[in-house]
Amino acid sequence: MSSCSCADVCGWDDGEAVACYRRRVVKARMLCRCYECAAPIARGDMHQCETGVSDGRWFTTRTCLDCASVQESFFGCGWVSGGVWEDLREHIEATNGEISSACLVSLTPAARVRVCELIEEEWERQERC
Repeated sequence: MSSCSCADVCGWDDGEAVACYRRRVVKARMLCRCYECAAPIARGDMHQCETGVSDGRWFTTRTCLDCASVQESFFGCGWVSGGVWEDLREHIEATNGEISSACLVSLTPAARVRVCELIEEEWERQERC
């Protein structure tokens, strides 16, 4: 669970329960893609693997550690897989780019750069308006 002060990001509840859920960090045995950003996860790369049953179907998602750090820092209470960056962009817009430094500290360096770019884009958008 995140200790970040951005807990209001987690205000949604779609009511869908996931059964037999398991999340772990594993080493890739073959080339795959991050479910969040679509970046390649090379053979041998560590990544987050989630499995479970949703709507009566088994699922497996693989997430690079950069995107996993965003999930944990900003959405520790739950997230919609595949929508983390869009949800984060909406949160940054709703807060006018005012994100607590506590949210940024626990990110991987690459994720921190990308989040800061989103924040700067929001600030530039505000200046144009």
